[in-house]
Amino acid sequence: MENVVISLSTYNDSDLKIGRLVTLLDIMRVHAEAYSKGMYSLVLIMQQIEVAPGDFRKNQELMARLHGHLSKLLENCGDLPLTAMKIKSVLDLVDRIEITATWKEPKLAFLTALSEIRSRLDDELSSRLFFGLSAGKAKFYDGYREGWEEVIDRFPPTLSDIEEMSKCFAFSRYPASVFHSLQVVEHGIVALGDHIGVTDPKRGWDATSRRLAELVHGGHRNLPSSLVGQFSFLEQVNQCVQAMKHAWRNKINHTEGRLTVLSSDFTSDIAEEIMMASRGFMRRLAAEMPTFTGAIIEPTL
Repeated sequence: MENVVISLSTYNDSDLKIGRLVTLLDIMRVHAEAYSKGMYSLVLIMQQIEVAPGDFRKNQELMARLHGHLSKLLENCGDLPLTAMKIKSVLDLVDRIEITATWKEPKLAFLTALSEIRSRLDDELSSRLFFGLSAGKAKFYDGYREGWEEVIDRFPPTLSDIEEMSKCFAFSRYPASVFHSLQVVEHGIVALGDHIGVTDPKRGWDATSRRLAELVHGGHRNLPSSLVGQFSFLEQVNQCVQAMKHAWRNKINHTEGRLTVLSSDFTSDIAEEIMMASRGFMRRLAAEMPTFTGAIIEPTL
């Protein structure tokens, strides 16, 4: 996997220093190699146009090559409007070359237009701040669904938090990654509570964990009729819940029925551990928890 270059169109250095939760809406993926290759190809085309004998516009191979290079470059200029506008204008000329028939100096006009594309691209790229992601981090940015497919299928509302969790981790925003991880878990906790008959109006972590403990402590013979035959599942899920509590202690607040981030002091290892624990828990729920047919209550976190 190649490295990924990311551009932040807006950036506040203080946000990074204090570990503040951020939105990824201003983050744009940039294929730096596409711009480099595009500019290199344009230079070669310009050289060929300049030395072409006769009327270069009649050289179908050259014009096809110009059209191809510009079209490829345009695909990567969605967030560079000035560059894209100029590329489209030159492509229009290539597609309707007959409108240049009366031009006195078509070669100079085309070379000038291509030079302007290069200039606009330089200007627009210089106005952005770029960061690089290693291949190891890029997989979290691109492959945020990987390993979460069955969770997303079973609990579709988790998708946005799974994406944000993974992308925040890719950008080393570990408190934000943990926050979204907890949001994912909260969906599962509420759904599990609905399944096992939680009646507490404050649906969430405390209510579900208390009900789980009651059911497991009571033994399989005392399960309500709706849960008969599910004791093994409940026992194992209860162990997962306790394991998560153990893994997150001193970093996560478990009070008032939900989880909240207490500290911004998260390392990469701790954040990834929480992400993996969250995924293991949610995958177990997705695979083994019977479908609940009652009302769905959204997480409160």
